[in-house]
Amino acid sequence: MAILNGTIAVALTMGMETLYMVPIAVLLHMFLRWLTRKDDQIIKIYGQYKVFADIYDPWPRRKMRTNSRPKGFSKGMLC
Repeated sequence: MAILNGTIAVALTMGMETLYMVPIAVLLHMFLRWLTRKDDQIIKIYGQYKVFADIYDPWPRRKMRTNSRPKGFSKGMLC
């Protein structure tokens, strides 16, 4: 994550030929470092979100049955 952040920061700074991206990149890097220290599984969680984001909608809807789950999310299994 840090390598990707640094690569994007260098590309934007050199591509736009402006230095205002450097403090933004430093702040973003500090935030990402704090986030990965707080939860070391954040990249795995984000990867699963990228896969299931279009399939699973966690928000309740008016016509939704109580406790219904989509196929593939333990539907029909006892907890």
